[in-house]
Amino acid sequence: GVYGVDHRLELKVCESLPQVRSRLEGWPSVSEALLHGELRTCTLVITSPAGGQDKLAKLCVATSHPAFVAFAPEVGAGGTEAKVRYDPSSEVLTIEDCTASELRIPVTLRAERVGRHVIRFCMLAVAPSAAGDGSASSSKPSSGPRQWVTVEESLAVRPSLSFMARPNPSFRKADRLTLACT
Repeated sequence: GVYGVDHRLELKVCESLPQVRSRLEGWPSVSEALLHGELRTCTLVITSPAGGQDKLAKLCVATSHPAFVAFAPEVGAGGTEAKVRYDPSSEVLTIEDCTASELRIPVTLRAERVGRHVIRFCMLAVAPSAAGDGSASSSKPSSGPRQWVTVEESLAVRPSLSFMARPNPSFRKADRLTLACT
């Protein structure tokens, strides 16, 4: 009929949720401003405190500033075989079937625009589904218990070249101007 059971507020009790932590290594400090166009390599480190007991079915990583950040295709996963793919249309890095307790994702940072910026890395960690039906590696990231993790860092970018031109009177011809460039 029209009135059925409302499942919108149904709670699902899970045995365990993925518990991941993340940090950035090699990120420039706020006092260490980058020059416009400068490249810097750093590493996004994602750890699981369970020491590898909690296998991640999927880990999706996105950033708030894709013009500033590029993910390297090789991901250090502690000697385990993890499937890594980057989708340029959605700008999301996906790592599947990872059993390592620590993931090291190389990141290239590019100072794209002058100013102060806050760069965020948003990660979705998905544990295998409790049913064990193998659906954890499907295209849906919501097949098992999930945890959202966000890392936020500030970045200052200075101009790499500053140029100023002023008109000055010519000493040779009175009706002409010269440009003084600094």
